[in-house]
Amino acid sequence: MNLLIFTFSPVQGFIQSSRKLRDLFSSSYLLSYITQRLVEHAKECGASIIYPVVPEESSNKLTANYPNRFVAKVEGDMCGKLEEKFKEIWKEIYTFVANELGIEGKLREQFYIHAKHYFKYFCHIQPIGDDYGETYDLAERHLGAKKSFRPYYGLQDGYTYNSKEGKEIYPNGCYLCGEYPALAVDWKEFIDSLKKAYRIAVGDKPICGVCLTKRLFPFYIKHKLRTKIPAFPSTKDFAWAELKEKVQEAPNKDRILHLVNLIEENTDRTDIKKVIADYFDPEEVKDMMANATAEEKELFNDLTNELEKLYDYFDKPKNSYYAILMADGDNMGKWLGRDNSLRGVDLTEGFHSKFSRAVSSFAQSVKKQEDNLWLSVVYAGGDDVLAVMHPSKALGFADYAREEYSKLITNELNNLANKPTMSAGIVVAHEKENLSFVLDAVRRAEKLAKDSGRNRICVSVIKRSGSPRELVLRWEELETLNRLIYYFRKNKLSSTLAYALEKELGGLDCNDEFLPLNLTLIRRALRRKSTLSREEVNELMKLLENFLSERDDLKDLLNIFYIARFMSQMEEANEAVSA
Repeated sequence: MNLLIFTFSPVQGFIQSSRKLRDLFSSSYLLSYITQRLVEHAKECGASIIYPVVPEESSNKLTANYPNRFVAKVEGDMCGKLEEKFKEIWKEIYTFVANELGIEGKLREQFYIHAKHYFKYFCHIQPIGDDYGETYDLAERHLGAKKSFRPYYGLQDGYTYNSKEGKEIYPNGCYLCGEYPALAVDWKEFIDSLKKAYRIAVGDKPICGVCLTKRLFPFYIKHKLRTKIPAFPSTKDFAWAELKEKVQEAPNKDRILHLVNLIEENTDRTDIKKVIADYFDPEEVKDMMANATAEEKELFNDLTNELEKLYDYFDKPKNSYYAILMADGDNMGKWLGRDNSLRGVDLTEGFHSKFSRAVSSFAQSVKKQEDNLWLSVVYAGGDDVLAVMHPSKALGFADYAREEYSKLITNELNNLANKPTMSAGIVVAHEKENLSFVLDAVRRAEKLAKDSGRNRICVSVIKRSGSPRELVLRWEELETLNRLIYYFRKNKLSSTLAYALEKELGGLDCNDEFLPLNLTLIRRALRRKSTLSREEVNELMKLLENFLSERDDLKDLLNIFYIARFMSQMEEANEAVSA
């Protein structure tokens, strides 16, 4: 009997090259789908899957819940079969896209050059000895060595196209990834030749074969699984979640829904909440109208009139911000490594299987929290979570995820020497902020949480004006941040309090010697810049004293006030962040 580990890449680069949330979801789901198909094939060939263990009832859901690797027990060497199956699955996906879009001739050659060798896959077989932990450790080491050698496939892409004037044109780099050249075709002519659903999905910016496959992957899923095209909300949808909740009560909601359905040629949609937020924004509607046909312009004019009526009923959103969260379990190498200091027990096949079941249950539990209006999960596989939401949901969801992670693993595996912990990063950004930049920021936030000692959360706010603010907190310190948010929201703290504190504390240090003076100045600022009762001030001061005692920089104190004030201005008064 052998232990098999299979993985493939790139992952981060493939996901990172996303300009829209639908790109982010589509790329995550594509990776998960490939792993799912490989796992199913491995089972058919007699493999016993150790990781991941995904419940049968969830295996067919349109959810990115498989990581880009799996571990199994197999007879003989199955690597060759899995590598061939990987190539078959990937080719099936990109060939479907080429066929659907009518890509032929030299354009098809270029498309295949981009797609064929994009992914690299790695597999290792290790005979299982008496010590499972040693076997698994050796397998991981051998796999790591194999990953350090990557075959090179020269990308000779000199494809050009002719302009209407007959001039030979070399395409620029792909708008999404920038890794490959865009397809060598007049993009406007190419887009105009597609049916409307494909035009909307592909977009008006030239992209390469890999990114084109990513954007059309939902149509492959519709064809393959005979299901509706998986959709994912936009950043504006999350930022405007409160309006989308309220619009259900608008007297003219049916008229708005009817007009949008006519514009999109959608006959199935009956829920106004499923209309993308762009159609509720007069500025976005105006932009869409600029490229519309004469018939569509009439519909857009009617929609503009209905929006004027809508904003007689409701206020237009003022703060167009959304939040993105990235979290994963701490010290996974130690939890599943030969060192048993965290586990307190040896690594056995039974432990590995139970751990896999626990993290799978965690992923399913997290997925159940989404409603595709206030919160949606992009990826939940194993110990990793990537989710997008309205800012008012971010802190509560993060705290839920880390508690659930620890609880489910502890319940599944008895007598652990230590409690499993999780670190997370949250970024709050404007819905028009470059998504690649926001993804970089949330990875940085998660890394800061890890580098600061793990079992922490880093909250980062990127405003349209002013410098970003970021703060690493121990999970229990969320109570302090939540309390401040609540007091700011209730107008019990002045909006100028943070500036007053910065002026009061300027030049002082944050250490035990200065702690009494700092606390005195903070209390004085609270008396002058708040309407808190004496009891509320005393309670808040205890939280702030504990907060400062763990810090060596007063900048953290200022940031927690700045971030709390900003978070309090988000639209929904969510009681999950109240005192």
